Amino acid sequence: MTDSGFSLAEQRVLVTGASSGIGAAIASRLANAGATVVVVSRSGGVPESKGTMYSLVADLSEPEETDTVIERTVDMLGGLDILVNNAGRGDSMPFVDVDREYFNAYVGLNLWAPLRLCQHAYEYLAQSSDPSVVMIGSVDAERPSPGSVVYGATKGALSAATVALSKEWMAAGIRVNQVNPGLVDTQLTSQIVRSLK
Repeated sequence: MTDSGFSLAEQRVLVTGASSGIGAAIASRLANAGATVVVVSRSGGVPESKGTMYSLVADLSEPEETDTVIERTVDMLGGLDILVNNAGRGDSMPFVDVDREYFNAYVGLNLWAPLRLCQHAYEYLAQSSDPSVVMIGSVDAERPSPGSVVYGATKGALSAATVALSKEWMAAGIRVNQVNPGLVDTQLTSQIVRSLK
């Protein structure tokens, strides 16, 4: 047992969007609890931790890169027990200024990338004795803010997909859940707050 109060020894974990903020905190906590964690980010590097972490550089806004992440992770860890889909985009823009490119970029990173990772992870999670998928959503999925029409829509869609996926994968013993944090003091949210002033 570790000093974190629970043990994830021998658990193989992938955390996306883990170079800073919520993703870095999740990855550190899981590694400190004994899990072996692969952290995915565009910049590389791993957060501070007492545990074992590996870096995997990938830009999940690029479908070709997204499609290689699970296999690269399994090559590093020998399998996969937990997938934490945290990567996302969250800037603010008045809806009248939103164009198709902006909209599609949000859908690609906030919705398609986590679901595509789930597709690729399924066969490995189904082999695990304790498989789990955790989607990191947002309070904007249920209570969207002005300027976050597209962000809220993608997080709401992810929430619906999470519920459907949890029912679909229940027979395989794979838990699928979503956490919808409120405003957390991160580099991303500080940019949003500045844009609202």
